[in-house]
Amino acid sequence: MSVQRDQYEQSRKFYLATGLGEKEASESALVYCKEFNSLYHEAIRKNYDVSDGELEKYIDEMRENFHSANVSPESVQIYRAILKQFDSEDQYWEYQKKVYQKQLPIEKMNRDLEEEFYQKNPQASSEDWEKEFQKIKDELVLKENFHN
Repeated sequence: MSVQRDQYEQSRKFYLATGLGEKEASESALVYCKEFNSLYHEAIRKNYDVSDGELEKYIDEMRENFHSANVSPESVQIYRAILKQFDSEDQYWEYQKKVYQKQLPIEKMNRDLEEEFYQKNPQASSEDWEKEFQKIKDELVLKENFHN
């Protein structure tokens, strides 16, 4: 499997907008894309999905949050930098629909995995879960057998 170029470029630009240098942004984007795609394929294999209604509701809520007074100045700055990559704000939100069409099944799967982890490990800390989740992601990336 390979990482899609447009997904990688958008991710790289996001990391640049957050203040990372070119090398770190490129490395972070590649890791992110591999993990994201691996998690998505696993979610699909496990029959997780998202309805059109769920997706529309989620995007509408995101849009409202970005335009609310509660957004930090740092978030506004990052949002503006990311918007510059698109011809219009509407184009940005169409892109987000494509992302979250995959992201929401991942989130559903992740919630179930986390719940299962804590049921099996009631004394575990959030740090323990983060380590376990990273292990899961690493195993899934290896399973997908990415190539450049």
